[in-house]
Amino acid sequence: MLTPTPLEELLDLAADVIGCDRRVLPAGAAGSPFITLGGGLGQAVRLQARAEQQLGLAVDLAQLLGPAPLADVLARARPAPVRAAGGGDRAGAVRALLPGQSAALA
Repeated sequence: MLTPTPLEELLDLAADVIGCDRRVLPAGAAGSPFITLGGGLGQAVRLQARAEQQLGLAVDLAQLLGPAPLADVLARARPAPVRAAGGGDRAGAVRALLPGQSAALA
């Protein structure tokens, strides 16, 4: 059995998040944006979080929601920044929303 490539793993995650067949998504992803394939803002955020948590890859949210084909966006994924051990982020800290984020979440 061959080891899946990072792109194949990301496409599997995308299929799971969107709720479509993992065998069908790669063909559509080659020429269609994430939104056209059935993804929305919530699914994009989940895909971004799962890619980082499960695969250690950072996917650009703006590109994911943009017009580029999904396969191209996922192929541009890079290793996620390493978080400092011991809570480099303040435990329980929440940063303020950026302009437009509150409207997008509403």
